[in-house]
Amino acid sequence: PPLYKAAKGKSSRYLKDDAEYESFLFEEGSDGATLSLESGETLAGEDLLRLIREARSVKSLVDRLAARAPAFAVEQAALAGLFTEAPDANAAAARLGLYAEEGDGVWVGEASDVAAVGGFVFSRVRRGVSERIVLDEAMLQATDTRRLAERVAGLRETFTGLATF
Repeated sequence: PPLYKAAKGKSSRYLKDDAEYESFLFEEGSDGATLSLESGETLAGEDLLRLIREARSVKSLVDRLAARAPAFAVEQAALAGLFTEAPDANAAAARLGLYAEEGDGVWVGEASDVAAVGGFVFSRVRRGVSERIVLDEAMLQATDTRRLAERVAGLRETFTGLATF
């Protein structure tokens, strides 16, 4: 049996599961919408839906990796290129700083000095409390991380600057 009934105007449609419900919401929510990127490019229609689908596939990978590290850290590290052949911990730390609130310290990123752990360590002082995020070597070598690095490469340029929906 369907889980949801979606109605728009005089028509209604039954949706069998959460995935179909989410797809319906994205399609209906993007109908007639535009996304203006900082580069001056404007996405609408099928181009916008393609971007939404790509972002959703990246989000599903981030969600799976969130068992090992906070989702926002995985997402920003991927967008900064930390999972590529030439990782830059400082670029990833700068992207983590995009989530900073007033009174939050600056994120600092460095390669882990613990041989058994490997990977990268990000730290800051937030309202007098030290905060650390470790992206260990096991996570960096995970299949989902490699897939994330491949998929996010196309989105990196799109999500570099501000966009207006």
